[in-house]
Amino acid sequence: LAVPPALSIAELPVAPTAQHVVQTQMQVDSERTLQELAMLQAELARMQQVNSQQLQVISEQNSTIASMHTTIAAQNTCLGGLQTTVSSQHAVIGEQASNLCLLGEAVPKSLNAMRTEIVTSVERAAHPGAKKKN
Repeated sequence: LAVPPALSIAELPVAPTAQHVVQTQMQVDSERTLQELAMLQAELARMQQVNSQQLQVISEQNSTIASMHTTIAAQNTCLGGLQTTVSSQHAVIGEQASNLCLLGEAVPKSLNAMRTEIVTSVERAAHPGAKKKN
């Protein structure tokens, strides 16, 4: 270790002056302020990192939401197509029901006409010389 050189009489410390006390206090205050500033800068850097991470999460969530909107729009398009198909099927079913009603009315009349024809044919066969009824 290096030993400092001996001080001369002129360099020996004397009682601190008021200016020296003020300068010393200002230096202590400045060092404390610099330390506080360094701690605040470190805290700011940490907060900026957290903020950056949160922005990344928000960005990913926005992408997910945009994808969900696209999916929902596609599903709505499919639903519109299904509604059109169901409406068409209802129309076809209505027409078929109407046709069945007409058949329900026509079949008994047709069966009665056939029955009458059969009875007439049987009667003619049973009485070959009989005249036709009008």
